[in-house]
Amino acid sequence: MRKTLTIIMLVILLVCVFAGCVKQSNESDNDKSDSNGTSPATTEISTEFETTTEVSLLSDNCDKVLASGMDSDGNYYELVGNEEQDAFGANIEIGVIKNNKWSIPLTNKSPFIGDDGWLYGRNGNYKGSIFEEEYFSGQFGYIGNGCFCYGYSSAILLNGNNSKSFNCMTDLGENVSVNIYDFTDTSYMGDGLGPLVVNEDGKVLLNSFDNVYLLDTTTMKATKINIEAKSTLDESKLHPFSDGLFAYVPSGTEVKINERGFYNAKGKRVIDLSGYTFANDITYRSEYKHINSFVFIDGKCDLYVDNGSGAIYRVTIDKTGNVLSQEPYEE
Repeated sequence: MRKTLTIIMLVILLVCVFAGCVKQSNESDNDKSDSNGTSPATTEISTEFETTTEVSLLSDNCDKVLASGMDSDGNYYELVGNEEQDAFGANIEIGVIKNNKWSIPLTNKSPFIGDDGWLYGRNGNYKGSIFEEEYFSGQFGYIGNGCFCYGYSSAILLNGNNSKSFNCMTDLGENVSVNIYDFTDTSYMGDGLGPLVVNEDGKVLLNSFDNVYLLDTTTMKATKINIEAKSTLDESKLHPFSDGLFAYVPSGTEVKINERGFYNAKGKRVIDLSGYTFANDITYRSEYKHINSFVFIDGKCDLYVDNGSGAIYRVTIDKTGNVLSQEPYEE
């Protein structure tokens, strides 16, 4: 009997020792898990409570973003508008947002809005809503230097930094066109404008049949340029001001061809282009209609010329007219 009792007590003692070891092992593992921060429970909780922060854009609270773009310093501009209509007309407000902060708060006194509360129409005609893409809101564009342009002929321009504006019709007293080049698809702004970009020097060329002006889009002051070209100006052959120069590339008579070249802000020809036959001179080759932009970017300009046999070459020149490179061009 005593032997049996001894065996039972020994079994109980072994069970207790084993249970204590298991508990100590579990506590040790938990301590290690806690110290490393890798316990399944901790991971599950942190995953469950993950959150993301979304940035609220001011333009999301406006009826329409009319145009947008970035300047050379990386500042992002948005021209925005709100509009309400009733039986008596419209109340339109337009403002400028710079880097998601108001640069020009919404106002119904914007230069783009007429005395009747509507957007100016083409050449001062028609009443416009910001939602009429074809005739009104579709004619807004960003043109660099924090500025926006509305329209092409008789355009209105607004500086989004200082609120200064320029109305080609009222400030010059004549119907002039704005030479703004779209570098994104190498075509002039016109009907169906598309995104507008000019070189970031803050200058825009304005021209009519008889006069050429250079507009400083920071001060919104226009200076007349007395161009050396002796024949009547062909306004469609004047190209945008870029890197301190603009090209005049007329076609037709031999006299006009001899006046081809790049001119500076004083109207003096500094690069003679009369010796080139440009790809878009060849009228039967419609695929080259807009291939030549005639603009300098970072001191270089690419010219696309026909060598006389129908082969097109891309010739790169510097601002003195020297040829830097030439190579066959294939689209």
